[in-house]
Amino acid sequence: LEDFDPRELRRMLDELAIRNCMARYARAIDRIDYELLRGCYWPDAIDDHGESQYVGDVDGFITWLKPILPLFE
Repeated sequence: LEDFDPRELRRMLDELAIRNCMARYARAIDRIDYELLRGCYWPDAIDDHGESQYVGDVDGFITWLKPILPLFE
């Protein structure tokens, strides 16, 4: 433990949090669970799927997704 670096622990915990968020996002899309999806974003987040797709806040993204996701069931 003499080589313990608290910054490395912080990096690992941050990476785990990001991976968990990505897993929740994938589950939300797969299950068409809009509340779970909403929880994957910060309140002021902007989702950018490219100008020809969707760019905007999470509520707009969910509205944009609602007619699309059922096509993949």
